[in-house]
Amino acid sequence: MTRIVAVTMCAGLLSALLLGMPSIAIAGGAPVKLYNKSITVHWSEDRSQKQTDGTAFSRVTHVDLGIYISNAGRLFRQLGRTVTNSRGKVVASGGTSAAPDGSIIQANKNKYSSTFQFIGRSLTGTTMYESGARRITITFDDGFRSCNVSISHGKEDGAPGLVMHSVSGRFYMLTSISISGASCSLQDGNIFGGAG
Repeated sequence: MTRIVAVTMCAGLLSALLLGMPSIAIAGGAPVKLYNKSITVHWSEDRSQKQTDGTAFSRVTHVDLGIYISNAGRLFRQLGRTVTNSRGKVVASGGTSAAPDGSIIQANKNKYSSTFQFIGRSLTGTTMYESGARRITITFDDGFRSCNVSISHGKEDGAPGLVMHSVSGRFYMLTSISISGASCSLQDGNIFGGAG
């Protein structure tokens, strides 16, 4: 089940909420039951946006996120995005691969990196934009055999929207967003094809 959350708050509270308590996240690490497993997450974002000149337009962004937890508990991830216009034509795409320490291994037209941390039975990924942020929360069942995902966006108190760069590199403001088709699945082994 997809949960859509609209968040409006002051900048300080937004950062504190989205970043959580690092000491808890570092101490927890990846649960052993997730070692040598892969997580695949998909969702679409129906976005209303404005360019810096005030021109309004709509886009649909399809997102694919792959995560692998190694036999040593290290987290590797890849995120890809495809952006389509109102006629369904692909107008942009981009992607990122990240190492366990969060450093970008490869980036294609992607300005933002995310931080991921385990807290209990959840894995949370946070992406900070020029103004506002996105949070991906993956929640696992008691036996770490299945997962659910929720995606939320937060804007700063009083801001009309989120401010970020597009895949093409231009600034725009995201004035509304609707999440659809969110799914999460778990499988044994490394989806990226390497050894555990």
